[in-house]
Amino acid sequence: MPTEQPAPGGVQPSVAPAADESTTPAGSPRPAEPGGVFTPSEALAVFGTIRGWVDAGRVPDEPDVTMPVSWVATVVLRQGGQIVGRDTAVAGDAAEASGILQRAATRALRRAVSRFEGEPDALRPERIRRGLAESRLSIELAPQPAVPVSGDVGLTNLDEWVRPGIEGMLVRHGSGAAAMTPGLMLATDRTPSGAYVALVAELADDPAIALNPGDELFAKGYALSLFNVVQVAQIEPGGSPLMLHRGGKIAGPVASAADLRALADAIAGHIMARAWPGVERNGLRGDLDPVAGRFDPAVAPPFAQAFAAESLLRYADTAGIDAAMAQRARSAAEATLASLAVVEPAERAPWGDAISSAACLVALSRLDKLGIERSDELRALRDNCLRQVDAAYNSKAGFDPMIPETARGVVCRGLVAMAGFRPWDREALLGRADEAIRTAFRETPRAHLLGLMPDLGWADIELSRMTGGEVKSAAALRDLRETVLGLKLRASDLIAVDRDLQGGLVLDAEGSPLPTWQSLRPTGLLAAMLGDGQLTPGTIGTGEVRDQLIQLLDLLRFVKQLAAEERLCHMYADPDLAIGGVRVSLWDQHMPLAASAIGLASVCETLDSIDRIANRQPAAAGRP
Repeated sequence: MPTEQPAPGGVQPSVAPAADESTTPAGSPRPAEPGGVFTPSEALAVFGTIRGWVDAGRVPDEPDVTMPVSWVATVVLRQGGQIVGRDTAVAGDAAEASGILQRAATRALRRAVSRFEGEPDALRPERIRRGLAESRLSIELAPQPAVPVSGDVGLTNLDEWVRPGIEGMLVRHGSGAAAMTPGLMLATDRTPSGAYVALVAELADDPAIALNPGDELFAKGYALSLFNVVQVAQIEPGGSPLMLHRGGKIAGPVASAADLRALADAIAGHIMARAWPGVERNGLRGDLDPVAGRFDPAVAPPFAQAFAAESLLRYADTAGIDAAMAQRARSAAEATLASLAVVEPAERAPWGDAISSAACLVALSRLDKLGIERSDELRALRDNCLRQVDAAYNSKAGFDPMIPETARGVVCRGLVAMAGFRPWDREALLGRADEAIRTAFRETPRAHLLGLMPDLGWADIELSRMTGGEVKSAAALRDLRETVLGLKLRASDLIAVDRDLQGGLVLDAEGSPLPTWQSLRPTGLLAAMLGDGQLTPGTIGTGEVRDQLIQLLDLLRFVKQLAAEERLCHMYADPDLAIGGVRVSLWDQHMPLAASAIGLASVCETLDSIDRIANRQPAAAGRP
């Protein structure tokens, strides 16, 4: 995939502070781990009480039950994909903390009722009753006081320090206080620094003041504190409440091929659900914001569509996949590729650049060649893309200078795929692809090599299978695998609250120290390496296979964590559309099409590798 990727050289996994650490880098205490004084049963009981108030349409002046102490409370009511009532209340002292839930629920319910009541006619009570009954409730409770953060931290450090989706933020100024709970930060796509600025603007009643540098805001008395919450939500109207962690749940380990197939089914289903709903031949929709239920861009770029089609075809060919699902995926992939051949107004032609053209050829190479000949659209797509890829590399000049370094791996895959479409010139084309792959490895600084993966590694592995020869980059790929595994977050690196990060890769030396969907790119490479006997020799009980499989399954656990599951849907506009989509990160709900495509490819490549390993012959007696 031709996404710019910072060099991993020298980067070490970011280890979250231990649970008993009491200071930030600037000397400020940290909140304790979530949980506080609420047990799960107590939190669910509180939820049940507030749900009863919502169904009754009012909050009693004197609740029948004693409400627990909460220093910050957020109550949210959603109907469909919209928030119809929301309030966050902050306790100024311990005396107020016992009534804070009641205050937040009262204001959130009042706002919801005003949305539902409509005209003052005889049907108003029924509209309100039905609207409240169809709403979904979520609550966040802070059982412990917020812990101040030193002003030395500054605005620029907040995004590196605050645990996104885990810690909420409270800003005080004089006698005023405003807070944003972690669930709200997830649902509104607020970074810690963005949340701090928004809270300052709220307290100042002057948005312009938030433009001041962060250290000046601290100096003006806008003091920041952090707090942890217990979060409970309904996934559907009338549904049972569920405890949440970072807006969802902590995914379990990937323990079997059945787990992998279930994950592949979910991601493939999500990609297929992105099909353009109108009569236009637009293929797949773009990157999804599941909270708003919107795609931006409305139509995915050609490269992302071609890569998604390739991943669906991988899935359709994977052993053990349900036959009906496989046929659906194959049909969806063919329809996507055929749509790419039809350039609608405002669309870019996929053969307008070598990168998209190469991705199209790789996807087409997984289709029946006779079927391509019988389709005017697929044949036209193939022929136009062949011309573009043919000009992308030549022996004298090397790669076209317009091709970014990070996209060379994609072009190499396209050059390998060309040989399948021109059998009369197969050997010469494979020779040129070999030369391009060697050039990419030779001219890419070692520190940048990971940015060309998985495509460059996939190209060399596929080339060796087509020629029956060796994987010439074996030493470089094995070395790269060790580098990747050194960037993996292990259970021992993480405190309990961050255990959902296990298996993620810390790749970004300049930006976030936490793993994102970019972890999936090296995962796809390691998945392919597992099934190649030159790169991972042995059988399931011998050689390197067992150890490498264990490492890979840990990486795939993070793929599973990124894929949207049921609990996350409490904040999504269209849960059926979002389920299975791979998110940017655990705190950024956006779902790039390319993220789901590489996630599906990684899982399917692992299943194929397991199948290849199962078919290997054990070593003869007395031989290694």
